[in-house]
Amino acid sequence: MEQNKKKKIVLIISLIVATITVFLCIFGVIVFLLVRSIWTKTHRPEYHVGDTIKMGKYEQDGIFNKKEDIEWIVLSVEEDRILVVSKYALDTVQYNLESNDVTWETSFIRMWLDENIYKRAFTRKEKDRILLVTLHNPDNSYDGAEGGNDTEDHVFCLSIEEAEKYFGDYDTYIADENYGYNQKMICEPTEYAIEKSASNVPISEANYYELYYSLNYSPDVIGVKGATWWLRDPILFYEEGYDAACTVEYDGTAGPSMGSFTVEESCSVRPAMYLKY
Repeated sequence: MEQNKKKKIVLIISLIVATITVFLCIFGVIVFLLVRSIWTKTHRPEYHVGDTIKMGKYEQDGIFNKKEDIEWIVLSVEEDRILVVSKYALDTVQYNLESNDVTWETSFIRMWLDENIYKRAFTRKEKDRILLVTLHNPDNSYDGAEGGNDTEDHVFCLSIEEAEKYFGDYDTYIADENYGYNQKMICEPTEYAIEKSASNVPISEANYYELYYSLNYSPDVIGVKGATWWLRDPILFYEEGYDAACTVEYDGTAGPSMGSFTVEESCSVRPAMYLKY
């Protein structure tokens, strides 16, 4: 009897110790998560629209001794994520390899961005910050070209709607032609992209005072060599097929009626992505 009583006491004590241990572990985890959450909110970097950050590496100077840091412009800051777009046009890529019906979902450039930017330009730690997002691909508002299905992407081209939303309204919007001008959309290509045949048309002083001055462009654009860069919206150049996609032109001209044939080799790619905040 005495021995059984001792065993019961030991068992009860063991249960009490185990319960206290479990409670302390749970309490410790809660405290840790709370502290980490507070620390993250108080110590995370402050981002503002227009900031430039560096993340990932890609050949840019054309020397090939080492890859250079990719610079990104912050377009939007939300509670838990930021939207960034590359500061420079990084490379020339065909929207599609064949001239036929194509949407963003089925395009070559979408696959290229995943393989060459997302998978190769970033470290594993950097990839952990890049969000997989659902992209809406509406029909072209100018000619009705089908935008296709929604897609999930890590790295992507901006849409017309996104470009106008995040870069700001056009300085002059030509309703009949559905295009306008926006100095903020002017994007210079890297030396590597130029070597790959990227368009890089400079705005001359004469052209500036003839046109861009009246559009409220800054004189800083004089001499700037702008690239033509892809957006992800298809555009209907011929009634029989969607063999073209929208672009932003060298001078910041853009809109649902502006584009290039999908097989064009001189158009540049300007990747965008959402990052965890």
